Amino acid sequence: MGYQRIQRGVGSIDKGLPSPGSIDAHGSRRPCDEPAARRSGARDGGYAATTRYTFAETFDPRTERFVAQPGDWQVRAHHASHLVGGRVWLLGGEGASDEDTSPRPLSTVLEFDPALDRFTSATALLEARSLAASVGAADGSILLFGGQSAGGALTASAEAYVPGAGPRRIASLDAGCELHTATLLADGRILVIGGELSDGDYRSSVLRYE
Repeated sequence: MGYQRIQRGVGSIDKGLPSPGSIDAHGSRRPCDEPAARRSGARDGGYAATTRYTFAETFDPRTERFVAQPGDWQVRAHHASHLVGGRVWLLGGEGASDEDTSPRPLSTVLEFDPALDRFTSATALLEARSLAASVGAADGSILLFGGQSAGGALTASAEAYVPGAGPRRIASLDAGCELHTATLLADGRILVIGGELSDGDYRSSVLRYE
Protein backbone atom coordinates (compact mmCIF):
# COMPACT_ATOMS: atom_id res chain seq x y z
CA MET A 1 0.00 0.00 0.00
CA GLY A 2 1.50 3.36 -0.89
CA TYR A 3 1.67 6.30 -3.21
CA GLN A 4 1.95 5.01 -6.75
CA ARG A 5 2.35 6.61 -10.14
CA ILE A 6 0.63 5.45 -13.33
CA GLN A 7 1.86 6.86 -16.62
CA ARG A 8 -0.17 7.27 -19.78
CA GLY A 9 -0.05 4.46 -22.32
CA VAL A 10 1.47 1.23 -21.07
CA GLY A 11 2.43 2.90 -17.79
CA SER A 12 4.58 1.98 -14.84
CA ILE A 13 3.89 1.97 -11.13
CA ASP A 14 6.35 3.35 -8.58
CA LYS A 15 6.00 2.99 -4.81
CA GLY A 16 6.20 6.03 -2.57
CA LEU A 17 4.65 7.51 0.57
CA PRO A 18 1.37 6.07 1.91
CA SER A 19 -1.76 8.15 2.34
CA PRO A 20 -2.94 8.81 5.94
CA GLY A 21 -5.59 6.09 6.17
CA SER A 22 -8.01 3.72 4.50
CA ILE A 23 -10.58 5.34 2.24
CA ASP A 24 -13.93 4.18 0.87
CA ALA A 25 -15.77 6.92 -0.95
CA HIS A 26 -18.45 7.32 -3.61
CA GLY A 27 -17.65 9.42 -6.67
CA SER A 28 -19.43 12.70 -7.24
CA ARG A 29 -21.41 13.76 -10.28
CA ARG A 30 -20.67 16.96 -12.14
CA PRO A 31 -23.74 19.22 -12.39
CA CYS A 32 -25.14 20.00 -15.80
CA ASP A 33 -26.01 23.42 -17.20
CA GLU A 34 -29.67 24.28 -17.70
CA PRO A 35 -31.75 22.35 -18.35
CA ALA A 36 -30.28 19.76 -16.02
CA ALA A 37 -30.63 16.05 -16.67
CA ARG A 38 -31.44 13.82 -13.71
CA ARG A 39 -30.72 10.12 -13.99
CA SER A 40 -32.81 7.61 -12.03
CA GLY A 41 -31.54 4.24 -10.89
CA ALA A 42 -32.38 1.26 -8.75
CA ARG A 43 -32.58 0.85 -5.02
CA ASP A 44 -29.94 -1.16 -3.16
CA GLY A 45 -30.49 -4.90 -3.48
CA GLY A 46 -31.72 -4.98 -7.07
CA TYR A 47 -34.62 -3.88 -9.21
CA ALA A 48 -38.25 -4.52 -8.45
CA ALA A 49 -39.90 -6.20 -11.43
CA THR A 50 -43.27 -4.60 -10.62
CA THR A 51 -41.88 -1.07 -10.31
CA ARG A 52 -41.95 1.32 -13.27
CA TYR A 53 -38.72 3.33 -13.09
CA THR A 54 -38.25 6.69 -14.78
CA PHE A 55 -35.07 6.53 -16.83
CA ALA A 56 -34.30 10.25 -16.85
CA GLU A 57 -35.83 13.66 -16.27
CA THR A 58 -34.85 17.17 -17.27
CA PHE A 59 -35.25 20.09 -14.90
CA ASP A 60 -36.14 23.49 -16.28
CA PRO A 61 -35.23 26.21 -13.74
CA ARG A 62 -37.54 28.66 -15.49
CA THR A 63 -40.62 26.60 -14.66
CA GLU A 64 -39.09 24.70 -11.71
CA ARG A 65 -40.45 21.44 -13.08
CA PHE A 66 -39.03 18.00 -13.89
CA VAL A 67 -40.15 16.40 -17.14
CA ALA A 68 -39.66 12.70 -17.90
CA GLN A 69 -37.58 12.00 -21.00
CA PRO A 70 -39.19 9.97 -23.80
CA GLY A 71 -37.71 6.70 -24.98
CA ASP A 72 -37.61 3.10 -23.84
CA TRP A 73 -34.06 3.09 -22.45
CA GLN A 74 -32.73 0.54 -20.00
CA VAL A 75 -32.76 1.87 -16.45
CA ARG A 76 -29.27 2.10 -14.97
CA ALA A 77 -27.53 2.97 -11.71
CA HIS A 78 -23.93 3.52 -10.53
CA HIS A 79 -22.95 4.91 -13.94
CA ALA A 80 -20.63 7.77 -14.84
CA SER A 81 -22.22 11.01 -16.02
CA HIS A 82 -20.31 13.92 -17.54
CA LEU A 83 -21.03 17.15 -19.37
CA VAL A 84 -18.82 17.48 -22.47
CA GLY A 85 -19.40 19.93 -25.29
CA GLY A 86 -22.78 20.93 -23.93
CA ARG A 87 -24.04 17.33 -23.97
CA VAL A 88 -24.52 14.84 -21.16
CA TRP A 89 -22.82 11.46 -21.48
CA LEU A 90 -23.92 8.41 -19.46
CA LEU A 91 -21.29 5.66 -19.40
CA GLY A 92 -21.63 2.11 -18.10
CA GLY A 93 -23.33 1.48 -14.78
CA GLU A 94 -25.59 -1.44 -13.98
CA GLY A 95 -29.01 -2.39 -15.21
CA ALA A 96 -31.59 -5.15 -15.26
CA SER A 97 -34.34 -6.43 -17.53
CA ASP A 98 -37.90 -7.61 -16.98
CA GLU A 99 -36.68 -11.19 -17.42
CA ASP A 100 -33.74 -10.88 -15.00
CA THR A 101 -33.96 -8.26 -12.25
CA SER A 102 -30.44 -8.94 -10.95
CA PRO A 103 -28.26 -5.88 -11.69
CA ARG A 104 -25.54 -6.49 -14.27
CA PRO A 105 -22.67 -4.16 -15.32
CA LEU A 106 -23.24 -2.35 -18.61
CA SER A 107 -20.90 -1.24 -21.37
CA THR A 108 -23.46 0.94 -23.14
CA VAL A 109 -23.06 4.71 -23.51
CA LEU A 110 -25.83 7.26 -24.06
CA GLU A 111 -25.60 10.86 -25.22
CA PHE A 112 -28.16 13.52 -24.27
CA ASP A 113 -28.45 16.48 -26.63
CA PRO A 114 -30.37 19.36 -24.97
CA ALA A 115 -30.98 20.98 -28.36
CA LEU A 116 -32.90 17.89 -29.49
CA ASP A 117 -34.08 17.10 -25.95
CA ARG A 118 -33.41 13.39 -26.32
CA PHE A 119 -30.95 10.55 -25.69
CA THR A 120 -29.21 8.57 -28.42
CA SER A 121 -26.90 5.55 -28.29
CA ALA A 122 -23.16 6.09 -28.68
CA THR A 123 -20.12 3.84 -29.10
CA ALA A 124 -19.91 1.42 -26.16
CA LEU A 125 -17.13 1.10 -23.59
CA LEU A 126 -14.43 -1.51 -24.06
CA GLU A 127 -15.55 -3.26 -20.89
CA ALA A 128 -18.80 -3.35 -18.93
CA ARG A 129 -18.29 -1.57 -15.61
CA SER A 130 -20.27 -0.06 -12.75
CA LEU A 131 -19.09 1.73 -9.59
CA ALA A 132 -16.05 2.92 -11.54
CA ALA A 133 -14.21 6.13 -10.73
CA SER A 134 -14.48 8.62 -13.57
CA VAL A 135 -13.19 12.09 -14.31
CA GLY A 136 -13.26 14.50 -17.22
CA ALA A 137 -9.77 15.23 -18.56
CA ALA A 138 -8.54 18.58 -19.88
CA ASP A 139 -8.65 17.32 -23.49
CA GLY A 140 -12.39 16.57 -23.25
CA SER A 141 -12.04 12.81 -22.82
CA ILE A 142 -13.65 10.91 -19.94
CA LEU A 143 -11.41 8.55 -18.00
CA LEU A 144 -12.88 5.54 -16.20
CA PHE A 145 -10.86 3.55 -13.65
CA GLY A 146 -11.68 0.09 -12.29
CA GLY A 147 -15.15 -0.77 -11.00
CA GLN A 148 -17.28 -3.90 -11.07
CA SER A 149 -17.23 -5.79 -14.35
CA ALA A 150 -19.00 -8.82 -15.84
CA GLY A 151 -19.85 -11.52 -13.33
CA GLY A 152 -19.42 -9.14 -10.42
CA ALA A 153 -15.61 -9.29 -10.52
CA LEU A 154 -13.68 -6.12 -9.74
CA THR A 155 -11.50 -4.96 -12.61
CA ALA A 156 -8.21 -3.06 -12.57
CA SER A 157 -8.60 -1.99 -16.20
CA ALA A 158 -9.06 1.63 -17.24
CA GLU A 159 -10.10 3.39 -20.41
CA ALA A 160 -10.34 6.85 -21.90
CA TYR A 161 -13.61 7.63 -23.66
CA VAL A 162 -13.58 10.38 -26.29
CA PRO A 163 -17.13 11.66 -26.93
CA GLY A 164 -17.94 11.28 -30.59
CA ALA A 165 -15.00 8.93 -31.21
CA GLY A 166 -15.12 6.12 -28.65
CA PRO A 167 -12.87 4.41 -26.09
CA ARG A 168 -9.21 3.41 -25.90
CA ARG A 169 -7.33 1.38 -23.31
CA ILE A 170 -5.07 3.19 -20.84
CA ALA A 171 -2.80 2.01 -18.03
CA SER A 172 -4.47 -0.31 -15.51
CA LEU A 173 -4.68 0.20 -11.78
CA ASP A 174 -2.52 -1.94 -9.47
CA ALA A 175 -5.61 -3.95 -8.35
CA GLY A 176 -9.31 -4.25 -9.09
CA CYS A 177 -11.44 -1.98 -6.90
CA GLU A 178 -14.72 -0.10 -6.59
CA LEU A 179 -16.07 2.89 -4.63
CA HIS A 180 -12.87 4.86 -5.22
CA THR A 181 -12.56 8.42 -6.49
CA ALA A 182 -10.72 10.12 -9.36
CA THR A 183 -9.76 13.79 -9.14
CA LEU A 184 -8.33 16.02 -11.85
CA LEU A 185 -5.45 18.21 -10.66
CA ALA A 186 -4.70 21.67 -12.00
CA ASP A 187 -1.67 20.38 -13.93
CA GLY A 188 -3.72 17.72 -15.76
CA ARG A 189 -2.65 14.75 -13.66
CA ILE A 190 -5.28 12.58 -11.98
CA LEU A 191 -5.37 11.10 -8.48
CA VAL A 192 -7.22 7.81 -7.97
CA ILE A 193 -7.84 7.46 -4.24
CA GLY A 194 -8.96 4.65 -1.96
CA GLY A 195 -11.73 2.18 -2.72
CA GLU A 196 -12.77 -1.34 -1.81
CA LEU A 197 -10.81 -4.41 -2.96
CA SER A 198 -12.16 -7.79 -4.03
CA ASP A 199 -11.44 -9.29 -0.59
CA GLY A 200 -13.59 -6.63 1.08
CA ASP A 201 -10.61 -4.74 2.47
CA TYR A 202 -10.24 -1.00 2.00
CA ARG A 203 -7.17 0.45 0.33
CA SER A 204 -5.13 3.36 1.64
CA SER A 205 -3.11 3.86 -1.54
CA VAL A 206 -3.24 6.81 -3.91
CA LEU A 207 -2.51 6.37 -7.62
CA ARG A 208 -1.30 9.24 -9.77
CA TYR A 209 -2.11 9.01 -13.48
CA GLU A 210 -0.05 11.18 -15.80
